[in-house]
Amino acid sequence: MSACFVTVTVAAGNVKLRPARGDYGKMAEDHEVLTAEEAAALLRVSSKTVLSLARTGALPGEKVGRAWRFLKSDVLAYVRGTSDIKGGRSR
Repeated sequence: MSACFVTVTVAAGNVKLRPARGDYGKMAEDHEVLTAEEAAALLRVSSKTVLSLARTGALPGEKVGRAWRFLKSDVLAYVRGTSDIKGGRSR
């Protein structure tokens, strides 16, 4: 398994992660960054619920300025109820 290096591009409030060395398949799937609204749509709940889960630590996320960002893999792990969430947290 090789190290994963990424290029981060920030433009007009959007954060894009691009893998170095052309490893696009796994990178896009595992490390796609979602907004609170996108995470809410994936979970089929309100964005208010997602933000509440993030504030309590039940759903891992990072605050970027005033906005929250979530890894798609963490959101899917939350739905599965598994402990493979970054930081080892589970519901």
